[in-house]
Amino acid sequence: MTVALQETLAHDFDHMRQKAWWQQLRAQLTGESITLLDYDTVVALLGVQAIEEPFLAEIALDDIRGSVGRAQEFTNQFYPRNDGSRDRWIGVKSAVINLSGLRPIDVYQIDDVYFVQDGNHRVSVARQLGVGTISARVTRVQTLLDLADLYGAADCWAAHQGLLGRFRHWLRPQVAVKSTAVVCHS
Repeated sequence: MTVALQETLAHDFDHMRQKAWWQQLRAQLTGESITLLDYDTVVALLGVQAIEEPFLAEIALDDIRGSVGRAQEFTNQFYPRNDGSRDRWIGVKSAVINLSGLRPIDVYQIDDVYFVQDGNHRVSVARQLGVGTISARVTRVQTLLDLADLYGAADCWAAHQGLLGRFRHWLRPQVAVKSTAVVCHS
């Protein structure tokens, strides 16, 4: 890799970090959550009924809303939250630019939401490049409860409480929270 390319890739990573900083600031001011869903937490809430065999598919990046074990390392837009992933991120972007190809990411699918098991940096680079979809090895997880069902109970009371309140924008964007009232749109 040339020095110029290395500097360009480092600049791209720094730009993504800057976006993360601004997104975090906006979230602090608005109270909006920018945290990825944590797969283990969601599965504990919903309960697992069955896990299907993986299959290859192109999935929309906008449908990737969580991560397995790395939810704190990226924002919900997959902006890196710290400099610790700089080298890995630059290596992934370099592979894309050099057309060395990237293997599909591995995701779990619960309802219409995907959780990255392997490939968080690839998702981050794809978002930075403005790509709409990514190749993925998808493992469907059937749960005892649907993600949307969590919001239907008790007149959406849970939408402004604890974990569910933090993730309301991701799980069900049509749920709007205004002051202390929860308004559910059908």
